[in-house]
Amino acid sequence: MAAIVFDVRNAERRLLDAGASRELAEAAADLMSEAVVHNLDTLVTRDYLDHVLDARFSQQDARTDQRLHQLESRMLEQIYELKGQFRIMQAIQALLLAGVFLPQIRALFS
Repeated sequence: MAAIVFDVRNAERRLLDAGASRELAEAAADLMSEAVVHNLDTLVTRDYLDHVLDARFSQQDARTDQRLHQLESRMLEQIYELKGQFRIMQAIQALLLAGVFLPQIRALFS
């Protein structure tokens, strides 16, 4: 994590150079320093944000992978079920064809 540095004396010097009185420059520099220190706890650094986002994206990727696996499993079950139904339909069709055409073929050769 990057160090946060606020140079109070540099801020004071810049305010003095801009024409502020010594009292105003000191007070303003102290207020800016207090604001930086006070808000430091809520500061989001790039490292922290990267870490949090990486963790969240990893969790989301895991949930997505799990969901895709579930969907793939369900689709495979449906495909196997359809294959079984197709085989039953083929068997019924074969029986129907045999029932219709075998007597016709037998009649031809009788």
